[in-house]
Amino acid sequence: MTRYDSPESSKRINLQGKLDAAESRAYQNRPYANTFRSTPLNSLQVAEPIVQATDVTKIYKSRDLEVTALDGISLEVGKGEMVSVMGPSGCGKTTLLNCLSGLDQVDNGDIRIGGQVIADLSDNALSEYRAKSMGFIFQSYNLLPVLTARENVELPLVLTGVRQSTAQKTAMEKLALVGLADQAAHRPMELSGGQQQRVTIARALANDP
Repeated sequence: MTRYDSPESSKRINLQGKLDAAESRAYQNRPYANTFRSTPLNSLQVAEPIVQATDVTKIYKSRDLEVTALDGISLEVGKGEMVSVMGPSGCGKTTLLNCLSGLDQVDNGDIRIGGQVIADLSDNALSEYRAKSMGFIFQSYNLLPVLTARENVELPLVLTGVRQSTAQKTAMEKLALVGLADQAAHRPMELSGGQQQRVTIARALANDP
């Protein structure tokens, strides 16, 4: 279910995918999220999407309960697009992002990142793919408290085999990009919450995802 709010620059997609009033009772009163996207005018025609999800379903099961977090979600994100997934707590936003990044496996459907079907990758190959091709900005920052801001940013590069000197240079460039070059030697507890968030953004950009 797709609605174009502006045919030139934006789309909004119902996160419940193909659900309608005749579908499962569990969803009839369930809040839903939307993805809002901004597309550069010079890249409206996208030959090959960077992110492509087709009929994705994710079900969480416990002993007495079964929760369908995603039900038939289809989504495409083109190169250069900026997309925000918005909605109330519990509507499936985190589950969608976890599935798109390969942190969670889907129960049905297909996810491709840069044309690569992530379900075809082994655990080791998927971990390497995430480390080298994706960037994550965590709500709780997930910065290592014993490392400086620079060291937190360079850590994912070092873990993927980048030379130390190159990793340090890249870390400083990314910290400068978010306005924190002068805080590079400070540990997370010496930074404000906003500064910690910017370190997390710099870390996510370190591998040029």
